[in-house]
Amino acid sequence: MAALIVLAMGAFVLVCLTVGFRLLALARRTRALPEAAMGVGFLLIGGLGYGLMASAGWAAQAGSAWLPWLWGGSLLAVSSGCACVAFFTWQVFSPDLRGRSLWIGLVLATFGGLLGHGLSPGFDQIGLWGPWAWVGFAGRVGCLAWAGAESLRYSAQIRKQLRIGLGDREVGLRCMWWGIGAVAACGVFLRNGLAQILGQLDLTAPSAAIPTVILGLIASGAIWRAFFLRAEPSPEVARPPAS
Repeated sequence: MAALIVLAMGAFVLVCLTVGFRLLALARRTRALPEAAMGVGFLLIGGLGYGLMASAGWAAQAGSAWLPWLWGGSLLAVSSGCACVAFFTWQVFSPDLRGRSLWIGLVLATFGGLLGHGLSPGFDQIGLWGPWAWVGFAGRVGCLAWAGAESLRYSAQIRKQLRIGLGDREVGLRCMWWGIGAVAACGVFLRNGLAQILGQLDLTAPSAAIPTVILGLIASGAIWRAFFLRAEPSPEVARPPAS
């Protein structure tokens, strides 16, 4: 079971790194901030964040003094990546006052909770301990859930347009796959949080590992399809009109 977890995590990290660097290359050509933010988000979550989490797990087993730095650093990287994903959602799918207010609220919850977690009880133990840790957790989950909901909503709008000969099928598919990927990634976060609430801290147990592996592989495949594979020659990230 541990091998399956490593496989799923490895696939997710590889996809995030590949898509992240591709979006940064796109942003360098287009000078577009949302694409740059999303690229940085993928690199922080799947590259730096998960790498530091794996290192923190090793440090916990070895009793290393580096554990607080590695665990705290992983939470900071993932939180920053989620904030970047939410920034993309605001700029691309909801570029209005409602979207800005929601982004600010999620950022405050994410980093306010992280700061509170660091002050009390600290990062000496892997997991979500204390109320502030759960506030930060809710902020990170909210960033991904918002991304998934907005992407799926816009994909549904395009499907309606296609029925009357309007819209762009490929853009609709890419939004749909990104929505699925974001929801699946959000599901991994929620599964880990639920496991701690239930006291199931052994992530290699089948009850914890099987959902994590399935959701991780779904997220990896969906994100790859949304941002890497395409039928159109142009790699531009389409933006819906402001509402």
